[in-house]
Amino acid sequence: MDVLQRSERTQMNDLFSRLTGVDVAALPHDPVSGLERCRPFLYFRLCADCAPTTLSYPAPESVSPEMESVWAWFDQIVATGFLANPRYFCASGS
Repeated sequence: MDVLQRSERTQMNDLFSRLTGVDVAALPHDPVSGLERCRPFLYFRLCADCAPTTLSYPAPESVSPEMESVWAWFDQIVATGFLANPRYFCASGS
């Protein structure tokens, strides 16, 4: 495995580590306001045999502050612009 693959694996492990630290069962919470036409969701599996988790939320405030560490991962790793972070999905007009 070359250095790039190790780096990518480390980055992905970091993301999933952050996701395991979030109690998604309690999300979303108030406020539940947001654009009616925009309802992003996060879908992930923590392992190949694990049940998938889907978290749907109407606005970033309804999953904050719990998801801040996950959003920070996107800021650090895929910070290629405003649209890279799921926190801003609805703000993009999607």
